Amino acid sequence: MDDVKEMLRDYKDWPINKNVSMRAIDDATQERAVLIFLKDLKTITDSGASGELLTNEVTWMLELGKENFARLAIQFQNEDFCPNECGLMLQSLLLCDTCTKKLQLCKKKDFCGERKITIHEMEDLILDCELNWHKLSKGLTNYRFFRVTHVYTENFLSEGKNPILTKPMATKSDAGYYVCDLGLKGYGQATFMGFRVTVLPRRVTPEVPVDIDLPKDGFPDGVGNPQQPNTTTAATTTTTQIPPTPSSKNMLKGRLVGLLICATVVLIAGIATAILYFHSGKFIDFIKTCQFGGGSEEDDEPELSKKESEDLGEK
Repeated sequence: MDDVKEMLRDYKDWPINKNVSMRAIDDATQERAVLIFLKDLKTITDSGASGELLTNEVTWMLELGKENFARLAIQFQNEDFCPNECGLMLQSLLLCDTCTKKLQLCKKKDFCGERKITIHEMEDLILDCELNWHKLSKGLTNYRFFRVTHVYTENFLSEGKNPILTKPMATKSDAGYYVCDLGLKGYGQATFMGFRVTVLPRRVTPEVPVDIDLPKDGFPDGVGNPQQPNTTTAATTTTTQIPPTPSSKNMLKGRLVGLLICATVVLIAGIATAILYFHSGKFIDFIKTCQFGGGSEEDDEPELSKKESEDLGEK
């Protein structure tokens, strides 16, 4: 353990990669380096190594930590040191030799360019003045928006921490040139950029056809009526099959109900007639007549009365 403690005390004196020319990093790079160091240290403590094995593991971890730190420092110098492409930025740096922080002034071109924005009438006009490096800079103040007239005078619009200016339902009068600036304490402007706004006529929304209820006598005038000419050209004419209207369905249903009622009445009348014939005896005679083919010739002769029979016998 004495050897391990001695190595940790001498860690800051170990030589660093010669490719690292600037011995400074930012806060984000420092956090990444610390996380890697703690991860490797936890791996050693979880392994339960002791004695000479523990000394070798710690030595390997410190050497690897130096290499990781050098890689992160080089990456910071190439990609993240003074990341602003325009304006002024105050970047917070950590000096590796003294472990102290300082503010680095990063100065680039003053004008941050012009953005062209095209919208339609009745749409929202949105001006976004924020750049990706603004959140990394120290000492920023407020965003200010102005509108520049034809005589190059600036009309103040708004000021605050919000980098976005929104004007709902824009009109043609909102077209023109706008500018935005962002302040930096002790240095004036940090960002200055312009917006050239063009407002086009209102968008034309195509009408969507809706379903309509047709009258009982057919189509309304001008809509598929054969008596009136259709103004649609042949190239764009399409045939649309119109489903049955609710009135036609009601008429068909009424007819079916009427037929059903008539059939029921006829059936009831037939049954009633048959019952009347059965009780009067005529229904039975009718059945016999049908069964025996209408009877013999003797049956056709008229029946004689009793007196006529006696007279006939005396004769």
